[in-house]
Amino acid sequence: GIQKLKVVRQRKIMNDQLKSLKKQESLKLAKGTVPRLTQVFPRPNIVGKTSGILEAHRNGLRFFSTKKSKVPIDILYKNIRHAFFQPCDAKEMIVALHFHLYDDIMVGKKKTKDVQFCMEVAELSQSLTKASRYGDPDEFEEERREREMRKKSNTAFQRFAKQVESQVNNMFEFDIPYKKLGFYGVPFK
Repeated sequence: GIQKLKVVRQRKIMNDQLKSLKKQESLKLAKGTVPRLTQVFPRPNIVGKTSGILEAHRNGLRFFSTKKSKVPIDILYKNIRHAFFQPCDAKEMIVALHFHLYDDIMVGKKKTKDVQFCMEVAELSQSLTKASRYGDPDEFEEERREREMRKKSNTAFQRFAKQVESQVNNMFEFDIPYKKLGFYGVPFK
């Protein structure tokens, strides 16, 4: 009884969200090799934390999962209001591309105007044990590998951002946030 009622309510909410979405034109796939980022995960998540591939096509971006979800995330270039490239530094463990959109899109079962595509550069669980092994030669080697991974990820994301900028004919460009101007907290609660 109650379970069926929940399912009916969820289905009604989902249908209402789908009706309120603005109809978008379809993505025009590019032939041949396209700029791509591998092993990225979207936020909001589709189904759990799913990694996949982000590709730049003629009139938009397409993310598709390498496993679970069969539905890709398509973002048209003309729907992008702001695009941000957030490189990872010594404090950040994630490199990200953030898109703020004019019109909502469905990502999984969520309606959203903000979509991020991220890559974890280092395991977040490893960063907790850093203070315990100070001065260990293995630790120095691990830090060097981490720096190389950060640099490699930053250049891959930056190259992708430049390739997308060259395709969009000045519709938008990727901004890099200034850390000094940032703040932490929840401003609208």
